[in-house]
Amino acid sequence: MRPAVFLAALLLLVAGCTAPPDQDVRVDDPPAEAGLVHALQGAIEPAEFTVPTFLLRGAVAAGGPLYGAGEPGIWAAMDGSLYVSFPGCDDGPYYFVSVPNSETCGHGLIWKSTDLGETWTRLNRHPDGLLTEDGPPANGDADVTADSAGNVYASNLGGGGIQFHRSQDGGATWQYMANLVPPTADPEDDPDTHEGADRQWFAGAGPGHVINAWMRTSPKRDVEVNTTFDGGLNWTGNLTFGDGIGWVGPVQFAPDGTHAYIPYTQPTSNGFEMHVVGTADGGRNWTDVATGMTWSTPLAGSQWSGGHMAPALDVTGDGTVVVAMAIDVWATPDGIAGPSAQGTAIVVRTSSDDGKTWGETSTLRANAPALAGMAGLSTTRIFPWVTGGAGDRFAITYFTNPLPVDNNQAGGVWSLEAVVCDGASTGALDCLTAVIDPNVHEGPICTQGGGCTGPGDRALLDYFESDVTPDGRLVVVYPADPVQSNKAIEIRVAVQDGGSFLLQRPTTEQE
Repeated sequence: MRPAVFLAALLLLVAGCTAPPDQDVRVDDPPAEAGLVHALQGAIEPAEFTVPTFLLRGAVAAGGPLYGAGEPGIWAAMDGSLYVSFPGCDDGPYYFVSVPNSETCGHGLIWKSTDLGETWTRLNRHPDGLLTEDGPPANGDADVTADSAGNVYASNLGGGGIQFHRSQDGGATWQYMANLVPPTADPEDDPDTHEGADRQWFAGAGPGHVINAWMRTSPKRDVEVNTTFDGGLNWTGNLTFGDGIGWVGPVQFAPDGTHAYIPYTQPTSNGFEMHVVGTADGGRNWTDVATGMTWSTPLAGSQWSGGHMAPALDVTGDGTVVVAMAIDVWATPDGIAGPSAQGTAIVVRTSSDDGKTWGETSTLRANAPALAGMAGLSTTRIFPWVTGGAGDRFAITYFTNPLPVDNNQAGGVWSLEAVVCDGASTGALDCLTAVIDPNVHEGPICTQGGGCTGPGDRALLDYFESDVTPDGRLVVVYPADPVQSNKAIEIRVAVQDGGSFLLQRPTTEQE
């Protein structure tokens, strides 16, 4: 979620970081397979299960010590191209979004790489940063996706709604297609009928097939869904779920390109409950299911999303749905439950029947040894993002702090990690943890949205994303203001280059 008014700065840096001189790293081009709807379609789970390693590609963009250069999204297209999106502007050397008389960009930025993140090309036009002059300017929450035919779609929050663009030539040119949330009335004339929107997510599947979901903020807070099967020319119409929700998570398709799922957190009388809205017909009809994952937090009044920050979800190759959330740990040093947040934990539930029923909640355990007097407590893990692999393998990426703290008010040095797990279909998870990038932030990371106050640091905003390439590599885009960087924020990319991949393509013998 973006603040109403923010400042941000990025120094344009198209970077191709290389491996250390004594390390020979080969990153093969991912295969392009015609007809695939989803990266997992036709893939198999690698037999080996070893800790992944990552090649840090450096910064897609970087800027000065200003607020709000976060929330990047990534999409790995079926031809192996990577697309990265984030709000802001970079005709600079620095960009300023809300400074009077400064240059601004009409649309959030989209970058493309055809070499697994070694080099990047900006798709917004110069000098105004627009995708096209059609449609209203919008540079709030940003997202990007592609369908199996290679059509690329961009979404931007602002201009009175959610603005939807399409490119049929890999991002070279764009068409404005629709405002998904047109105002139903002038809010000054009839505020009860004016729809507000926040934090949209969308995903592509077959040619022209895109599902959009977002958080409606007025006249009440709920989940809205709209689907197109022809690239944005026509839409099914909005459907609404939830009532006074916490936060909505991303849209994710199953490998068949027909089943899709959206998680959201629902406040209850005792805390929060995880719901998943699912469709079996590509988005025409939906079913809302309570997963049975419930929790309480001592920060219920301010931790309005229910956790830190959005619910996360994806689907594995065998159709297992995995939902995750970073929640407060309710415990005291002696292990007795009590109303004190001492760190966070990432909790997971899975479904093997298309989201109809759900297994028991599992907790991802920390690798770090327990601190003295803190036995049984988690470290602090926030911003989870789930990426499904072949079979029942999946990965979760997140920021982690070795100290069990209230991350809104305190914190040491944070790192970017990935947990890769097998066993999603059985619920008996076998997980390996890898540090992707250490020391990406120092101090608090506030996860209370616009309610962040005091020492709470929201410079990195509220989430970051991961995806899997067609040849099985986990790719991550994330914000970082490294230790001793004077809060200069970068949008970085890491690409898996070793260890067990999330999928592989079968040979003739394996088919």
